[in-house]
Amino acid sequence: MSPPIRWLLILPAAIVAWFVALFTCIALHQGIEALCSLGQKERGGCYEPWFWVFSRVLPEFGAALAAALVLIACTLVAPARKRQVAIAAFAIGAVVAIIMGWGHVAPIAAAIISGSIVLAFVLRRLASISLPNKSLERTREG
Repeated sequence: MSPPIRWLLILPAAIVAWFVALFTCIALHQGIEALCSLGQKERGGCYEPWFWVFSRVLPEFGAALAAALVLIACTLVAPARKRQVAIAAFAIGAVVAIIMGWGHVAPIAAAIISGSIVLAFVLRRLASISLPNKSLERTREG
């Protein structure tokens, strides 16, 4: 695929990755809710003691999963400058997480922490861009 097309596909890849995380969490919620016993279901809700913990953790898990998938998708789709794309995806993703989660600190923190862990991993895996080492070259004296 040509580089200009890959540059144009970064944003759609991020959106698709976000929706993959969303639908994964929806399916996970429905699957866990199906385990709720009939005696503990009322008005469409599950009142099992363990379900309360699960329902409180799921938004943070979803935010963390979305951050990781978006960062990885953007980095994989980028045809060049993958380090810069990863850093930009993290920065933009942090702003989007703050906007989307305004008033809910835990999902924002989960997204930013997950994004920073994935960013650190991605930056370690990608070759570092550095200037050539000239420390062993002869220097002119005096």
